[in-house]
Amino acid sequence: MSQVGYHLGHETQASKVMYLDSRDGTQIGTGTEFSYVFEDALVTREDEGMLVSLLSATIPYSFYNIRAGVNDGMKFTVATLGGGSSSDQSFTIDAGNYTATSLRTTLATLMTAECTAAGLATAVVVDYDRTIQKFKFSTVTADRRITLDFLAEPNSFHVELGFAGTSNPEFTTSTDLTSTNVIDINGSIHAVHIRTDLPTLAVFDSQSGKASDILAKVTLNTNPGGIIFHDPRDTKHESLLRSSNVKGLRIRLTDERDRVLSLNGLHFQVGILFRFVSLKDSDPLQDLRRLLEKAVLAREVSLDREDLENEIKEVAEAAALAEFNELPMTAVINEARMAITRITSTMPAGTAPFQGVRSTASTS
Repeated sequence: MSQVGYHLGHETQASKVMYLDSRDGTQIGTGTEFSYVFEDALVTREDEGMLVSLLSATIPYSFYNIRAGVNDGMKFTVATLGGGSSSDQSFTIDAGNYTATSLRTTLATLMTAECTAAGLATAVVVDYDRTIQKFKFSTVTADRRITLDFLAEPNSFHVELGFAGTSNPEFTTSTDLTSTNVIDINGSIHAVHIRTDLPTLAVFDSQSGKASDILAKVTLNTNPGGIIFHDPRDTKHESLLRSSNVKGLRIRLTDERDRVLSLNGLHFQVGILFRFVSLKDSDPLQDLRRLLEKAVLAREVSLDREDLENEIKEVAEAAALAEFNELPMTAVINEARMAITRITSTMPAGTAPFQGVRSTASTS
C-alpha cells in the first residue's frame, strides 16, 4: 500500500441518523448491551469516508451506585484486644442508590449484627461528618478491635467509604477510624460511557492505553430517578470509521471501568449521526507536521482548552490514518514527541496543560 493518507473534505451525500431504542434491539446478557441490524446498510462510495458521532441520548437514571457483584461486599475481623478471640465476618448489602446517611446506617447495622452472630457482641458506630465529607468508625464496646479487610474483598465499596483499598484499616475501643479520602458515593459512575463495536480511528482511553470503543461520555446531569439527556452541543467529537459498510452495530452503556450498567427494567434511546465526506489523498507525515505546527501556534497564542483539544484531535486522527494505511509509525511518533516538547515549552511556569488560562499575548 502506498504511503498516502487523507484529508477530510466536504460532505458527499446526505447524512444519516440512526435512532435506536433498547426495546427494539436484541439484548446481550442482562444489562444495557444490545445489538441492531439495519435493513439498509450504510455504504461509502470510492474516496469517501464515514464520520460517526453521538447526536442524542435519553437514559433513565435508574442504575444504582451500589451494585450486586460490583461493589456490594464487606469483609472484616472482630477480635478482643488481648488476642483471645477473633472471627472473620463478611456480608453483602442490598443493591440500591444510597446516600451517605443511608449507607452509614446500613453498614453499622450489618456489622453489629455480624459481630453478635460471631459471639463477640460489638456495637459498631458509623458517623458521617458533612463538613469534611468523611465517615468515622468507632465502638463503645470494651476490649474490641475491628479490622476492615478491603484487600480480601474483590467487590468492596471502599471508594464509597473514602478509602483507597490498598490496606486494611482498623479501629478499637479507644481509637476511632476516619476515612482517608473524601467519600465518593457514586463510586465509578460519574458519567455514562456509550460504547459501540463501530471501528473508529481516533478514540483512546487511559484504562486500556490503546484504541477504545467509547463513542461518547454522557455526564450525569440529573439526580437518581430522573432522565439523563445528552445535548449535541455538549460535544463536537466525530470519529472516522475504518469500515466502509455498516450493516448494524452493538451498543452498551458502562461506567468508567467498562462495567455494563443495568437500568433495572427501564429503557434508553440514542441517536447516532453518520456523515459522509470526501477523502483527499495526501502525504500523512506532511499533514502531521502541518497540524502539529498549528497546535504549537495555538499554544503560543492561547491556552484555551477547547481550541487545543480540537488541534490535538486533528493530530490524533492524522496519525491514526497513517497507521490505518500501514505506514511506518516511527516518524509519526518522533514528530509527536517533538511537538509535545515545543507545546509545553511555551507554557508559563507552574501552569498545568489545558487549564483554560490565556497568555498575555492573546489579550488586547
